[in-house]
Amino acid sequence: MPRLRSGPTSTRAVVAARWLLALALGVFAACRPPPHPPTPCSLRPPSDAPIAAATWLDLLAPGSRTNHAPESGWELCTGEAAATGEHQRPARVLPERRRGPEDLSVAELGDELAVWVRLVDLDDGDAIGPFALLGRHDAHLELHALGALRAPAGAPTIEATPPGGGPRLVVIRGARCPDGGAPCVREAQLLLVAGGRVVDPPLREGGSLGPARMVLADAIDRPIDGARIERATLRRSVELAGSEAHVFETLTLVECPEGATDDAGACEDVMTIRAERTIAAIDGALVVEAPRWREDPRLAGLGER
Repeated sequence: MPRLRSGPTSTRAVVAARWLLALALGVFAACRPPPHPPTPCSLRPPSDAPIAAATWLDLLAPGSRTNHAPESGWELCTGEAAATGEHQRPARVLPERRRGPEDLSVAELGDELAVWVRLVDLDDGDAIGPFALLGRHDAHLELHALGALRAPAGAPTIEATPPGGGPRLVVIRGARCPDGGAPCVREAQLLLVAGGRVVDPPLREGGSLGPARMVLADAIDRPIDGARIERATLRRSVELAGSEAHVFETLTLVECPEGATDDAGACEDVMTIRAERTIAAIDGALVVEAPRWREDPRLAGLGER
């Protein structure tokens, strides 16, 4: 049986084959997609332990904690100036204080993490701070969307529609407790997420334009005569579904003796209205029909705090 010969020709062939294999592997590696899209911020938490509010501020809004007047302007880690919607109600900024666990809200939303850190307190019971939607990859966080959020500061909860082809909606529900001891009001703040940015949009409700904020519970008493009153009560929920938000409302109108409570059995039912409205994202704004019950003068001002 003939034997294979080794020599210059066969050695060159082996070397060439090895180079071709290395080149092929290099081309294959170069063509593979990266494990995650690039992120504009270097979001590397210091450890796997839970991240404190101050650390989140350093990650999402570098320099904000050392800014002696954050209410006058601060930047997100993208370099973009933080700003909330121009339609929000005017309010006075409260004195700066050290931030702690009570200023941090973190919610797990499927494969995402939603984080809101409250940096500035307002006298109307709102707070302002960076808000982010994130994914976790090994030792760093992948930034999906980032912006500045103004919302009720009391025990907020966070919910968002899943990623898809169009704009996403976020709803933050919480208690707004004004400084000075005024009654707390439960409200829902809606946000738009598009193109990696979290936007505080206007809400177009019928012919009016205002903040994307909904009062969730309200009641108004109006005198009828010297002995009786009309009491209008509103209960409302804002629920996300697909790329829309649905508003469910129940209104009741009763007549009561002056000073009576509803559970005393002294009030007489006058009217109950149940309604559903849909909030949709259109051209960078949220749009919803005005409620028909608002045309009733007995319900004027209800849910408009």
